[in-house]
Amino acid sequence: MTVISTQPNKRDRNQAEVLSGMGATEEFIADHLHLSIEELNLYYSKELKSGAEEANLQVAKTFHELATSGEHPQMTLAWMKMRAGWSDAAQKEEEG
Repeated sequence: MTVISTQPNKRDRNQAEVLSGMGATEEFIADHLHLSIEELNLYYSKELKSGAEEANLQVAKTFHELATSGEHPQMTLAWMKMRAGWSDAAQKEEEG
């Protein structure tokens, strides 16, 4: 692998963050940026961590919007099961 001689640039930082958020492995990201795993973790640790967190937040925002729109009852039900602790057993008790 090529050892980088300058500090990471904005484009590479963005790519590391996006690829991390999409679930790419550190090996893939390092290879894509022409770095060793050690260099990737040294120079891009923040982007590797925040990429996955940011992607989860974006998906959660979309999920929330669908669940609260009133147009997607299955998403509303899924949200209540995941976030409010609803279960099929509790739902059947309420119906019965």
